Amino acid sequence: MLRRGSLAKLKIELDKFGFNDYQAFLNSRLWFEFKDHFKKTQDCSYCRRCGSTNKVSFHHLSYKRLLDPRNIAILCDECHKWQHDKSPSIQDGIDDYVRLACQGKEKRK
Repeated sequence: MLRRGSLAKLKIELDKFGFNDYQAFLNSRLWFEFKDHFKKTQDCSYCRRCGSTNKVSFHHLSYKRLLDPRNIAILCDECHKWQHDKSPSIQDGIDDYVRLACQGKEKRK
């Protein structure tokens, strides 16, 4: 579920990178290269919400900054679905919680 204003932010971001829709962006080489780089610098082995190591994926905390590493949370499929299904009023607080939970979880070199 998109929050009010999120659709407009997403459209601006997609236009900036030359994509017509979000799915085209997610299937792009640009996104795959970003994810590869992210995986090299962050621990992507577990869900930041529940700790599960099963089927983790990338979640954009906001559609305003699609290629900002601080805008990505690693979530398992179950938590990712939950994140998108919950009401917008709850989503604001959870996005902040997930963002805070992800801080300091970077791989140390």
